[in-house]
Amino acid sequence: MDQESLAQIKQIVTGATEALEDRLRQEIQQTEGRLRGEVEDVKRHTGVLVEHLEQKISLLVEGQQAVRQYMEDFRSEMQSGTKETQALLRLSYQQLHQRVENLEQRVLAIEHRLGLTV
Repeated sequence: MDQESLAQIKQIVTGATEALEDRLRQEIQQTEGRLRGEVEDVKRHTGVLVEHLEQKISLLVEGQQAVRQYMEDFRSEMQSGTKETQALLRLSYQQLHQRVENLEQRVLAIEHRLGLTV
């Protein structure tokens, strides 16, 4: 092979290499463009999902607060009702105790009149 043939081969290989490099650069740029677009789509979709989850979490927090308030109100009502019930029971006990004492005194008085006392 002579120098001229080698130069031609080198020129052909160089041209093919440059064409291949150009084609690879174009493919890489196109791929990067597609990837950027897909990344932006994923970011947008993720943002929508995060916003949706935040709304759901807010609803859960509101529900939790409502349940907590209901429980506090219920506890307060139960404590109030319990105090009222205890007061009524004390009054009823006192009244029953007084009635038993009155009955015992009457029985003693009757026994005394009948001479049944020991």
